[in-house]
Amino acid sequence: MIRLVGTRTTPFLAILALAAGCSDRPTPAQAPEVSPPAPVAAAPPQDAAIAAALGPPGAETVDAALAAAQAFTAKLPEALAAATAAEQRIRSAGARALQAARAEGGAARVAQARAQADSARNAMSAAAASLKAEAAAQGEAVAAAMALCQETPELAAYTGCIALTAAQPSLSGAIEALTQRQAAAEAAWLQERPRLEEAAALLALSGT
Repeated sequence: MIRLVGTRTTPFLAILALAAGCSDRPTPAQAPEVSPPAPVAAAPPQDAAIAAALGPPGAETVDAALAAAQAFTAKLPEALAAATAAEQRIRSAGARALQAARAEGGAARVAQARAQADSARNAMSAAAASLKAEAAAQGEAVAAAMALCQETPELAAYTGCIALTAAQPSLSGAIEALTQRQAAAEAAWLQERPRLEEAAALLALSGT
């Protein structure tokens, strides 16, 4: 009886042992989860970078007007000094001519004084005409650029437009100061011219 039981139970025990052996085997390790790479911000297109460096449309016109206005303003002090010197030469020429005409042998000095006054006045007149033409051109360029600055918000906020607005008062003031000084030199010429003519008349009367 016992032998029959052992014979029947042996296959069953073998199956249990096989199942136990299978359960003891290690399960394969799972691969760790890998996070997807973080997105990289795309570099701005080259055209956009160039556009940002150049400024908004119309900036080149504004920059050109600003550079020209600054260059014109920079040379006005020298022109103002030249107009002042011309006025002084004209005023001194009349007095020297009369003094020379009353002195013995003063013909050469009268002629020299007249030549000095004429030269100073001619140079001042040429400078005034050049200033008038250049100032008119500058005024037109600045006015056009300022109108352009008002066309878009981007241009209104552009540094060139801001600088051009700030430069306008100094440009206008410098032109006004030079214009007044040149007018004073012309007035000096009109005042001293009778003296120069008087000196020439005195020489003619004296026969020298």
